[in-house]
Amino acid sequence: MIKGIFYPENYQLNTPMLNTRKLSSIIIILILMLPGLSLYAQTTKITGKILDENNLPLVGVNVYPKGATDQGTISNLDGEYAIEIELNSTLVFSYIGYKILELEATSPTINVSLEVESVGLEEVVAIGYGSVRKKDLSSSISVVAGDNITKTAPGNFARGLQGLAAGVQVYNTDGRPGSTPTIVIRGATSISGNSNPIIVVDGIPVGFNANQLNPEDIESVSILKDASATAIYGTQAANGVMLVTTKKGKMGQSNFNVSANYGLQQLRNPGVAGAEEYMLIQNLKRYNERPGRGEYQLFSEEEIANALTTDWWDEVIRPLSPKINANMGFDGGSRKFRYSGNVGYFHQESQMDAGHWDKITARFNTEYHFTDNIKFGQNFYPRVESWKNTNDIWDLISMDPTTSVYLPEEEQVGKNQYSIFQRSYNNDVWNPMGNLERSKVNNNNLLIGMQTNTYLNIRFLKDFIFNSQLGLNFNSVMADRYNPEFFIHTRESNEESSVSRSADNFYSFVSNNT
Repeated sequence: MIKGIFYPENYQLNTPMLNTRKLSSIIIILILMLPGLSLYAQTTKITGKILDENNLPLVGVNVYPKGATDQGTISNLDGEYAIEIELNSTLVFSYIGYKILELEATSPTINVSLEVESVGLEEVVAIGYGSVRKKDLSSSISVVAGDNITKTAPGNFARGLQGLAAGVQVYNTDGRPGSTPTIVIRGATSISGNSNPIIVVDGIPVGFNANQLNPEDIESVSILKDASATAIYGTQAANGVMLVTTKKGKMGQSNFNVSANYGLQQLRNPGVAGAEEYMLIQNLKRYNERPGRGEYQLFSEEEIANALTTDWWDEVIRPLSPKINANMGFDGGSRKFRYSGNVGYFHQESQMDAGHWDKITARFNTEYHFTDNIKFGQNFYPRVESWKNTNDIWDLISMDPTTSVYLPEEEQVGKNQYSIFQRSYNNDVWNPMGNLERSKVNNNNLLIGMQTNTYLNIRFLKDFIFNSQLGLNFNSVMADRYNPEFFIHTRESNEESSVSRSADNFYSFVSNNT
């Protein structure tokens, strides 16, 4: 459509003539600015090949402009890559087990050879039944430092593990606030069952839920991948084990630190079919079911031409949703007594107009050294979570795009706020906006949890250590539900309102002596 201002044929503009000298000056200035404008954000295509220390191609190397990981690419099976990047900017090559390489993009072809990351082979790694140096390991273990997990300010440490451990897949099956991602270490072991590894915190198994820990409290995560994990933790470790080591106090002066992060999340529109495309597909479906019987088409050409599309994604999903992550920590100690603690708050809004997740966590650790060979410690991890769930996005994708959101105004008269929504014209999916409106009032959840870990460590002779641990894990969950009365259709209604409250308590204790 061409937009503008149109005047009658005999209309005359009474506008003074522009000074030609001023006009010439403006044109000259614009011409002089064009070269600078053309150089701004000029990009070029960089290609090359990435090899390892044996001159063999490396597959899956991350290549991205420095500070812009979302604009990167990865190398293919031949170690080759191609990326669009601004001239003279820095190109980063990152691969697990190899040193990060940064080069200035001054040439259209950049071939590189990555060096093995040998640093850390003397580092002590938790392995479930003790600790060893990395170079002495004989089983399959990946170790991720806590500082790397917290770089993206995740709500739980599982999300922070994405892309940091080889062979470990982390993906979301539910976009609701506070939902725990699925972690797969050895591949899917069950079609409908749980494939998550068991989580062990400071030697105490605490279950499969990664929400119970604040990522800021983690020193490191060791991931046991092979079958030897079942020899320590039994069949519950059939999907692998994640050994979490929390931060401890260190000898020295007291340190205090405060951090806060504010971020915005976006859920991109997948681009489902509009009304016209939906009608054509439905007609084609009907034709294939009844070949040659065109009179049975669902939609006429006139209906298709005049169809109005309801974009259910835009109606329900917010463009941006905020999240907040704040922490206050301290640590310190002397030769005899050491302490460490942290209090954290995390808030995440749903991508829909209803739903949230709030979590307050705390960690307090004290450790007393009677002698150089005897130490006694206590870890205490309380937490409180509250959340309000929303419906999943499946209804948004499968809802009929020819259906309007609300009933006509004249049909809304006499109906309550939950009954004014339009029933789907062509399928049995419930109105997503109706679902959203009811979810604003019909569910609230509260969790109060606590973990404790008391331990005694005695070193005697030269290579013998006696370790005794007593751990307690407690969770109490209260859920309130309100289902309002509404009527949209005989197959989309609730005849009477109902209110319910449920409470579940879970506790376990573990005693280890090794």
